[in-house]
Amino acid sequence: MKNFICIILFLFSSISAKNFSLKSLDNQFDYVIITIDKFRNGCEEFKDHKNSHNNFSVLITTKNEILNEFYDSENEQENIRDFISYTNHFWQDPKPKYFLFAADLDSIPNFKFRSVDFIDYNDSSYSDFYYGIDKLGDDSTKISVSVGRISSQDTIQLKNYFSKIITYESKSFYEEWHNKSLFISDDEYGGNDLYDGNIFQSLTRKVADYLPNSITKDFIIPIDTSEFYGNNQTIMEKLNSGVSSVYFCGHANDTIFTHESLFVYTDISKLLNVNKPFFVSFLAGQQFARNNETSIVNELINSQNGALASISPVGAVFAIQNNELIKNIWSSLYSGKSIGEIYITSINEADNFNEKRKMNIFGDPSVTLKHNFPVSISSVDLIQEEFSLLQNYPNPFNPSTKISYTIPDLKAGEILVKLIIYDILGNEIEILVNESQTPGKYSVTFDAKNISTGVYFYSLITNNFIETKKMLLIK
Repeated sequence: MKNFICIILFLFSSISAKNFSLKSLDNQFDYVIITIDKFRNGCEEFKDHKNSHNNFSVLITTKNEILNEFYDSENEQENIRDFISYTNHFWQDPKPKYFLFAADLDSIPNFKFRSVDFIDYNDSSYSDFYYGIDKLGDDSTKISVSVGRISSQDTIQLKNYFSKIITYESKSFYEEWHNKSLFISDDEYGGNDLYDGNIFQSLTRKVADYLPNSITKDFIIPIDTSEFYGNNQTIMEKLNSGVSSVYFCGHANDTIFTHESLFVYTDISKLLNVNKPFFVSFLAGQQFARNNETSIVNELINSQNGALASISPVGAVFAIQNNELIKNIWSSLYSGKSIGEIYITSINEADNFNEKRKMNIFGDPSVTLKHNFPVSISSVDLIQEEFSLLQNYPNPFNPSTKISYTIPDLKAGEILVKLIIYDILGNEIEILVNESQTPGKYSVTFDAKNISTGVYFYSLITNNFIETKKMLLIK
């Protein structure tokens, strides 16, 4: 009897898989992983994590499955674009917000174009940018979905990256390194003794100035006379001790940062930042793996330690224009939004189309950087010293957190108390308390399973007292 049941179950699952269609109007997924056949099983653990941690409905599909149903073009890339655009118009709401390619460019190609228009400068960009543009939409210059890529060439690299994400997101508590950022600038000289002056130090400062004051900013400049002097050893020590974000600002190619080799891709194997992965951006162009070629960012993503995610350009760029893009991205890095949400807003607001189409997401577009927010208080201060609203714990949190407060001794005996949750725009999310209460200590649990990642506020309100604090939900 048991064997019969197993056969029936097997047949049922086979029929279900066979009947599934990417063009079905009943499909509803929040997150789509596009991979190749041999990597499919390697994506299952990540899918389960996103389902349980982010409450995402996740689909794993393959390039071959897409091309079996979307084949109007002779170009694989355009057929995959057709699929992504189709989901945005014909699948059920909420439609996919995030797409992740789990394969290198040899397996799932993207779009090639000239990096710059110089006649005598032959450099190509291989970009995922166009995958994010809705082919059925009205604006062919703006992206509508977040597309990231893990350019893995084997299952070990794939597992390395997924393990980093799962470990990072599964920890709900705050660590000191979450509030640290590292800025590494090139020196005053380029190749052939060309003098750059302090341009890269200036560009770095422009980005750093847009981070919140709660972030500790550390600088490394390879100039002996600088108060921020540092070398390769300094960089390795800083990365290994733990930082949340890193900006490499200077001359570079795919595998070497600065002409003096201040940091090279072989350094990545020496990193010891276990369970302390960082977000990273490069001013100079990087690339996804293809034709047995790699880049620093690509190796940082695929390594066991290294990086959590990156938004960096592919191909040659203009320094000043590209730094403006990075500045806009970094200004929202600790906003509580996902990397993909930040990417869409920053890219769509940029004017320089040729530069922004080179900017790509390396890694999971749904990941959100952890950051310990300082307390934010606004109050009608009549008897504030007698009331007490505590910081929620844990913070950041997922999916629930505890909010505690104290009501002092009052002549009236009871007082009407309200505890209300608001989003960052001031919209009321939920009223946790709305009743008369006597003096004492109170705790309320806020369950956020039905709302998205972001910054929220909670206010304790009485007849003559208001206190508000900030909290961060990370899914």
